[in-house]
Amino acid sequence: MKQSKRILALVLAAVLCLGLFSFTAGAATLKNVKQYDTYTCLGDSIAAGFGPYNRDNKGFQQEDIAYHTYVKNAVGAKTFYPLGRVGFRTTELRFMIDDTYQGDDYLFKLYRMDEELRAKMRPVFAKAIQDADLITLNVGSNDVMNYAYIRAYYALIKEDTTLEKNLQALLDQGGDMTKALNDLYSTAKTANRLPQVIATFLESIAIGYRNFLQNWDPMVEKIYELNPDATLVAVGMFNPMKNAKFTDASLIEIGKALDGVAG
Repeated sequence: MKQSKRILALVLAAVLCLGLFSFTAGAATLKNVKQYDTYTCLGDSIAAGFGPYNRDNKGFQQEDIAYHTYVKNAVGAKTFYPLGRVGFRTTELRFMIDDTYQGDDYLFKLYRMDEELRAKMRPVFAKAIQDADLITLNVGSNDVMNYAYIRAYYALIKEDTTLEKNLQALLDQGGDMTKALNDLYSTAKTANRLPQVIATFLESIAIGYRNFLQNWDPMVEKIYELNPDATLVAVGMFNPMKNAKFTDASLIEIGKALDGVAG
């Protein structure tokens, strides 16, 4: 693969800074930003525009407050494919674009996406990538924290149907992972399974980061296989969970595990 086809990492930063934080005369306009006819946004909840003030849109639709709208407007895209989805890891995104990839045992377990929707959206992903002039790729943080959370969740419930029923809402809630972790911690403590849950969680952080590293290059290569001429931009992010802990009293800042995929 030619060097010129490698990801143009951080190039989008200027557009995002101008579009998201500057609403003055110096903001990105059709005159000072390179134009693209078709823009495809791939990624997780950040790419989808899902968050504390918008929990109804789980993805696959344009959201005015999302960065994808600022980018779309700045580059003058006439066609836009909003394909961010809450909870997506590199595992789920790679699954959606590569028919030969089967994922792992935790595929779509968090912020679930049923098989009917997967089958419907897979061709959309392929077309969106093939049609695109500009593609942004924003995924990775869920590979660590959400993966660790879902594995710890299953380590907690085991075959206990009562616990599973009580914790089911945690799998579908959004926005506040710190609260979800605290709830998981308190439930595990009450059920006398805290050591097993914490051990699984910490082990899963390392496994999740390894999964991210293993998925990234094949995912990018598949995108270029589908469209070798697109401009592909990896969108970095800050780590909003840097100080997250299991509890306020905990000395272990588990959120720092996201540093490896947030930059």
